[in-house]
Amino acid sequence: MAPPLLSRLYEHLSASDRLHSIILIPFCPLRPHLLPPPYGSFPLPDNPFHFIPYLPLDSSNCLDSRLVRLAVTKFQILGPGSSKAERTIIFEPSGPGTSGTAQVWADGELIIDRFSNGQFDVLGWDPQGINASLSTLAYFPNDRYQDRWILLNKMDRIELASPLKYLYTVDAMANATLYACWKLHGNFGRFVSTSYVVRDFDEVRKGLGEDELTGLFINYGTSIGQTYANMYSDKVGRLILDGCEYVKYDRLLSGFAWTALQNVTNPTIGKIEEPVTLSELESRMDSLFYWPKTAQILFELEAGNSILAANHLENNWYYPKDADPHRELLINMEAIPMVVCADSYDAPRPEDGLLWWDRFWANLTELLWMTGIEQFSYVLPCRHYNIYWPDPPGVYRGDLNNTLKNPVLLISSTHDPATPLHLARTLAADMGYKNSRLIVHYGYGHSSRSDLSDCTIEVQKRYMRDGVAPEDAETHCHANKKPYLS
Repeated sequence: MAPPLLSRLYEHLSASDRLHSIILIPFCPLRPHLLPPPYGSFPLPDNPFHFIPYLPLDSSNCLDSRLVRLAVTKFQILGPGSSKAERTIIFEPSGPGTSGTAQVWADGELIIDRFSNGQFDVLGWDPQGINASLSTLAYFPNDRYQDRWILLNKMDRIELASPLKYLYTVDAMANATLYACWKLHGNFGRFVSTSYVVRDFDEVRKGLGEDELTGLFINYGTSIGQTYANMYSDKVGRLILDGCEYVKYDRLLSGFAWTALQNVTNPTIGKIEEPVTLSELESRMDSLFYWPKTAQILFELEAGNSILAANHLENNWYYPKDADPHRELLINMEAIPMVVCADSYDAPRPEDGLLWWDRFWANLTELLWMTGIEQFSYVLPCRHYNIYWPDPPGVYRGDLNNTLKNPVLLISSTHDPATPLHLARTLAADMGYKNSRLIVHYGYGHSSRSDLSDCTIEVQKRYMRDGVAPEDAETHCHANKKPYLS
């Protein structure tokens, strides 16, 4: 017989959810009547095509009975009703705030083919508070209000008559939005740190019935992967981290923003062996800047015509006043500062307050003119996070060199505008040769997926499919297209 808590929950599930639900509750010695260790499932089909995990909101306090529902999408290579594959590749696309479920719908089959030759399943998931997971960490009542806030919050410094006056306004708005989140969601904001994400998806691994984690993590997902590897070192199977961050930097004040400066102050330059044709250049610009659409907008602006630019702005940011309140975005913009600030909650604060942030903003936008204002908008709210959610529990502050069951495969592009090669090399040195190998991917764009290399793909496939890590600490691979030649 199911325990009372689960029986009540089961009564509220739809008929479809009842067929695919799994309730994962780590054993609590203070609540032994709920479930036997290590976790229970009710009900769970023998070979679920997909399942809906329910997890404790606060995994550090087993007396807290609140549950959250994680959204997952599982692409099972043999189809529904068939046996699951030997391994399941858990895919975490980026973030914070990006939907893994949406990415599996878009790229699931490609991931299975590229990394396992069609042998493994793939699963995407939305962490606590993100997209289809419940509760959703959203505090704008409608996306049209978020639009207005984004337009206000991301003005360029050079267009402002008084940057400091503007900064006081934006800072007050940041405080107000966190206050709104606290009023709507209470202490939920304490449980969205990277460490909590890690604990949740280890429960998902258990639900899959797999002894090791098999994963493909991109960008912010690499911070999740680094943390997981060192919190659950005996569960690391085949884990690829592409577009590496260095999670220790995210513990520092504004670290999530200033690490991106490394790519403009210390770039890695590749060798161009032959002249690049116009068509090759346009192809590369299209992958980086949505060329030629952006080129046409710039051309028209120089000619004094702002219609295309205005249409582009309206299509991307504007919601009419009677817009459908249903959330259309698959990235929770509100979630980004919540995660970033939880991860750096204990960083020392500057004595001169907002004046320090003004200097940091000026430095950031001067050196990182393309994305400096966006990076700054993610970290400024951290000035107020601790007012509403002091001391988030269980934030990992340990080392990154714990001995792993298997080495992790790191990948970093030489011309990545968001996660520079410097970070991956710092991470590899910290983890050590026993625990990591690094692919230096000579290509443009964010992660190796932006500028494909047969060499990189082959190393990834041998590692993911066969469990064979490269012998060398660094493997150098060149993108297939010019100016990089394989």
